[in-house]
Amino acid sequence: MIKQNMSSYSRGILLVIFAGVCWSIGGIMLRSMETATAWQVLFYRAVGMIFMMSIIMFVRHRTGILKIVRAAGLPGFVGALCLTTAFTTNIFSMLQTTVANTMLMQSTQTFFAAVLGWLVLRETVPRVSWIAMSVALIGVVVMVGEGFESDSLTGNLLAFTTGFMVAGYAVSLRAGQMSDMLSAAFLAGIFTLITSGLIANDLSISNHDLALSLVMGIVQFGVGFTLFTFGARFVPVAELMLLSLTEVVLAPIWVWLGVGEEASVMTLIGGGIILASITALSVFGMLRNRKYINAFKLKTDTTTE
Repeated sequence: MIKQNMSSYSRGILLVIFAGVCWSIGGIMLRSMETATAWQVLFYRAVGMIFMMSIIMFVRHRTGILKIVRAAGLPGFVGALCLTTAFTTNIFSMLQTTVANTMLMQSTQTFFAAVLGWLVLRETVPRVSWIAMSVALIGVVVMVGEGFESDSLTGNLLAFTTGFMVAGYAVSLRAGQMSDMLSAAFLAGIFTLITSGLIANDLSISNHDLALSLVMGIVQFGVGFTLFTFGARFVPVAELMLLSLTEVVLAPIWVWLGVGEEASVMTLIGGGIILASITALSVFGMLRNRKYINAFKLKTDTTTE
């Protein structure tokens, strides 16, 4: 049982980190669109996400999806609303302001998650986590500082809202971890599909944009949020948000490789700072967990004797 706890925490860290890797493809995908509007991308991205989530949920449970959704209860519904809002504010933020602004404002999700986790779940945040989050925020500022613009209030507020909503989603996952909270992401896909379908004036897009939107839905969100949901079972909410900042580090690299947009020296330095903070948190977290488990084992052995 002790070994299982330790391996679960380590596995949770890896799942969340790879979730950030999946999310990081969003920038290059949006840059590669031809003519699709935001609402069209949201609609077809939701189609791909629902398709992928349906397959994963069916394979896991071999039962009706509606039954799984009902089992998630209030945490699942609240998480779905948070995620639906985050989907929308994120894409419109990048249309209203620079990617640099969006990344910087969204990185506040780590601190939102720490506060919400304490208020709602009573999860205390260790000092090392606060330090790691602060260092990571410095890394984000270094990464995007050269391209930061403060003249787009609407775009900044939308990105700020995205960070808060993603943190709310993470808290809902922790609150409903006894249920299969994949249903929250599935519901978010349904809500987004309905909303964007009603608002979009025309859903006719090119095959190129359709393919990219579906890949975003399947890989970026379908696989990404599945990994994040599983990881949330074992990792405190504040650490969840910090570990997922791999998205911020990798997004400019994919853009550089895909469309030749070179990453500046400051971007590389800032990314290195973020990766260092994530690595340090992962190592300290596993050592902290091992110390707790060893102490528990020693206490158990002493009691048995």
